[in-house]
Amino acid sequence: MSTSFYDTIWAPISAIAIGTAVGTVAVTGVNALVDRHHEHLERLTVEQCLNRAWPSGRNSTMSTWCERNGYEVGSLY
Repeated sequence: MSTSFYDTIWAPISAIAIGTAVGTVAVTGVNALVDRHHEHLERLTVEQCLNRAWPSGRNSTMSTWCERNGYEVGSLY
């Protein structure tokens, strides 16, 4: 069985195109998951800083971290 020049040229090009399409879909899906995870972590961080939800012995460290990273720290009372 012989292959034509057309088959010889288009087979690798088709494989590259399919690989690129599959890769693009995969990267887009992963990016959406990472964005959703980041938003969730952001909400949890805001909540933790506002409520001072950390062990009492870590108050100074955590308050400083929240303030330096732009999060509002809730009052003690």
